[in-house]
Amino acid sequence: MTDWKAEYARQRKDRLADTLNEYLEDDEVSVLLFYNDLKDEINEIIKYHDKRKANATAAMELIMGHRPVNLDDEPVDKPNSYEYAAHITMSDIAKFNKGSTL
Repeated sequence: MTDWKAEYARQRKDRLADTLNEYLEDDEVSVLLFYNDLKDEINEIIKYHDKRKANATAAMELIMGHRPVNLDDEPVDKPNSYEYAAHITMSDIAKFNKGSTL
């Protein structure tokens, strides 16, 4: 039986070794380039996850009612299904409930 966790760990280490060899065995690539590329990639990962975290946090704030709904955040090509009701007041609703039209 194959230990898939150990197999994945071995393959991951092999991929790292391949990448390191590409950088360190190429005479036209400096150690400084390797360092800068590694640092840049780690920063890209951080930015990616910061954006995802910001989106998830904003969604949770909306869901929990801790943040006002800003209709300007809606994509222009996706109309808000509640847009038609934006001008209706509680007085209008009371009139409607009594049988009056708006």
